[in-house]
Amino acid sequence: HMHALLKYIIVCNSYVLAQNYWQCEYEPQTYKSQFSSQFSTVSFISSFRSNKDRSSQRLELKMISAKLFVLFGCVIAVVLAVPKEHLVGGATPLSGEDLKQAQEELQNSLTKLASGDGPAYKISKVNSASSQVVSGTLYKFNVDLDVGNDEVKNCNVEIWSQPWLPEGIQVTFDCEGEEKIVRKHSA
Repeated sequence: HMHALLKYIIVCNSYVLAQNYWQCEYEPQTYKSQFSSQFSTVSFISSFRSNKDRSSQRLELKMISAKLFVLFGCVIAVVLAVPKEHLVGGATPLSGEDLKQAQEELQNSLTKLASGDGPAYKISKVNSASSQVVSGTLYKFNVDLDVGNDEVKNCNVEIWSQPWLPEGIQVTFDCEGEEKIVRKHSA
């Protein structure tokens, strides 16, 4: 008997959602006869009706829809108004003190790698730099690197810094005319 009551409630709720108004129709005698000995309040379920007529319910639904549309429009406007560099996870071009700090990070990595398994590059010129928060910090550089023998190559260098890991600094060199090199070192 309880299963039949739950089935009625589910069917009734589905009907309400599909029809956009709060009214369930069924034959009350069927459910009253099944539950009268156990549930004296089944009539409460069968008598559930909204105090509002259909036209006021539709008007209320339209008002709610209009409010949600305006709210959604405001959210879109705010997202479009925020510059890309201020979005969480977005790459931020570096300048001033931030650029200086990023260049120090690059120089530290080059020094550590040169004293280990290489490569032994030196900074000739930093053309551009950006940073991005991605499970640590990802620095991206476009630099001219002195690769030795008075040869300078343009390279894209990425430094993914996760200082909490034992080998938490990953450096990727992508230089003109050379294969990509990936090295790791400690912070």
